[in-house]
Amino acid sequence: MIGADPNLSRRVWLIGIAGVLAFAAVVASTYLLTRPMPLRLAVGPPGGADARLVAAIAAQLGRDRDAIRLRVIQKSGPADAAKALDAGEASLAVVRRDLAMPANGQAVAILRRNVVAVLALPNSGVEKVSDLAGHSIGVVGSAAQDQKVLGAILAQYEIPPDRVRIVPVELNEIAEAVRDKKFEALLVAGAVTGRSMSGAVAAMTVDGQPPKFVPISESEALSQRLPVYESTEIVAGAFGGVPPRPATNIETIGYSHYIVARSSLEDNTV
Repeated sequence: MIGADPNLSRRVWLIGIAGVLAFAAVVASTYLLTRPMPLRLAVGPPGGADARLVAAIAAQLGRDRDAIRLRVIQKSGPADAAKALDAGEASLAVVRRDLAMPANGQAVAILRRNVVAVLALPNSGVEKVSDLAGHSIGVVGSAAQDQKVLGAILAQYEIPPDRVRIVPVELNEIAEAVRDKKFEALLVAGAVTGRSMSGAVAAMTVDGQPPKFVPISESEALSQRLPVYESTEIVAGAFGGVPPRPATNIETIGYSHYIVARSSLEDNTV
């Protein structure tokens, strides 16, 4: 009987081990390449339009088993989201162009655009922006954020801040505030088709009379002076009704909400 060649057995054994190692390397590489990449995204306020939209995007990425997954970090607002990006707490953030932009981030997409509507009660006597002097103005939502928008409008028309009284109000409080005569005009920002805008228009309707849409006729000049704002329009009939509300196109301003990525994030990932 001829004995087995020990060198051949050793070679077969080594080839087998090498094959197992090569297979393991392929499996490990495939796992690393296909493993979902989690990215932390800061957004706020909780329950706001941006937060709801980001939550829907994150859920869809999960359902699609996408290579990118979002871990949403709730912040009090866009300014705090920008701070989270600069602090390294997040790789992405949703910010407002007209508020503090992060120092270490770059805008990579427009998440949504908001338009600004100035609404006046039917019998307020307010027809144009200059008429706001001497009146009380409600500001919907975060007063600290949208008072800045109102301030920019008043400055464009050279209305001193002490010539108006600002009344912060939540969307669900507008109708009661109107009944209590807390203000004669209202500033609201949001998507034209969104619930903030349509809700404000409905709440400012008194005895079947819709509010007056006050045009910001110097929107082009304002946007040139402050490029964080954009000149835009609310088109006639955007809110329906007979006659349509508004009856004509209304010149106004708007601003964008950006998705911003930290500068150190790889281009391929962005």
